[in-house]
Formats: sequence, C-alpha cells, structure tokens
Amino acid sequence: MLIILLFGYPNPLFVVFQLHTLSSEKSSLHELWEERRILYEQCMDLQLFIRDTEQADAWMTKQEVHTTRDGCLTVWQSCTL
Repeated sequence: MLIILLFGYPNPLFVVFQLHTLSSEKSSLHELWEERRILYEQCMDLQLFIRDTEQADAWMTKQEVHTTRDGCLTVWQSCTL
C-alpha cells in the first residue's frame, strides 16, 4: 500500500515524513500514557493508605476510650483488675 501511495502522490517524501512523524507522535503518546497510568496508580495507592490509616486511628482511639473506661490508665499500660 505504501508503494501505491508513494507512486500515486506528487510528493512521496512528504508522505514518508508525515508517516514517520505520526509514528513518532504515537510512541510519545504511549510513553506519556504509561507515565500517567503509573502516577494515577500511585495516587490511588496513597488514597487507600490514607483511608486505612484513618480507619486504624479511629479504631485505636475507640479502643483507648473503652480501655480507659475499664480502669486502664493508657492503652500501653496493663489494666488493674
């Protein structure tokens, strides 16, 4: 098909140049897409980490409140029974 295109077009070098440019731009686009995909995955991992740490903090705070009501001074000290 490229041979037909080159012989049928008045300026075949222009076509070859444009095809090369298109291929180069396509490669650049794929590289950029991969970089963005990695960035978005890292952002998602960070958001999941923040969510999990907030849940863990809330759970520990709740345990601390229950522990202090049961006679413990702090979560890290043993209870006096």
